[in-house]
Amino acid sequence: MPGGIFLPILALGALSGMVFGLGMVELHLMPRHFLPLFVILGMAGYFGAVSKAPLTSMILLTEMVGDLRQLMALGTVTLVAYLVMDLLKGEPIYEAMLERMAPKHDTSVVEPTLIELTVSEKVAGKRVKDLELPKNVLITTQLHTGEAEVVSGDTVLQAVDTIFLGVNEPEIGVFRAYFMS
Repeated sequence: MPGGIFLPILALGALSGMVFGLGMVELHLMPRHFLPLFVILGMAGYFGAVSKAPLTSMILLTEMVGDLRQLMALGTVTLVAYLVMDLLKGEPIYEAMLERMAPKHDTSVVEPTLIELTVSEKVAGKRVKDLELPKNVLITTQLHTGEAEVVSGDTVLQAVDTIFLGVNEPEIGVFRAYFMS
């Protein structure tokens, strides 16, 4: 979205700081005029924990407020929030988002390799569609008397001709054994 996640992070931090501050006021542990400070501390703590960048959080909130008087309180809250997030094994929000956005690579998929084999007597004279081929093979081309032809299911394989197969690299031995023996 155009606003990104920056504004929601600060809004949630401000709300949590206000709720905490109101709880302190209701319990008569602090006067009401400290509520704006708790809003600022909530933003700093939440941003520092979620982004795992406490110094950035301190500088950002100090710049937003335009006052250095709360810098020690910002530093304390941000450090505690960072340590709690670290103890809970939380990861930075931007890294987590990047990981989700990155394409997942299927480790079971292997890059295909093109191999060249000579047609043996075992498969000579047969149509490609009649062969009981192992899974994951594609016969692409046959060189017959020096002429290249695209292979289809109706192509008859000729003895001593050369064929080109697309196979997964770990299975090359299986296909060599099938076509050569």
